[in-house]
Amino acid sequence: MKAKIPFLIFWLVFTILITSISLSASFAPPAKFNIDKLGHFGANFIIAFVPALFYRKISALYFIIVGTISLGIFVEVMQTNIVGREGSIGDVIANSLGVVSAVLVAYKFNKIRDSNKKNNKNTKHSKTL
Repeated sequence: MKAKIPFLIFWLVFTILITSISLSASFAPPAKFNIDKLGHFGANFIIAFVPALFYRKISALYFIIVGTISLGIFVEVMQTNIVGREGSIGDVIANSLGVVSAVLVAYKFNKIRDSNKKNNKNTKHSKTL
C-alpha cells in the first residue's frame, strides 16, 4: 500500500490542477490545428492511467472510466458558464478517448506484469527443485 501513496498523491494533485486550469477564465489553450485536443487526450489519459495501474478489477476499471469521463463532461459544461471559455463536444470526445486508451493500456500493462511475475515465480521454484 505504501508504494501506491506517492502515485495517488500525484494523481490527486494533477487532477485538481488540470480541473482548476480548465475552469480558469485566464487560461485558454491554443485552438490552432486542434492542438488543444491532444492536451485533452493527454491530461485525461494521465488522470485515468494512474488509478487503473492499481485497481485491476473490471468493476474498478469501469468506475474509473465512468468517473473520469463524467469529470470531463462536467468541466466542459462548466466552461459554458465562464467568460472567455466554451465547452466543446470535440473536447469531450478527446477526453473520453484519452480515458479509454489509458484504461486499456493499464489493463494490458498489468496483464503483462502479472504474467512476468508468474513466470519468474515458476522459474525460481523449478530451480530450487
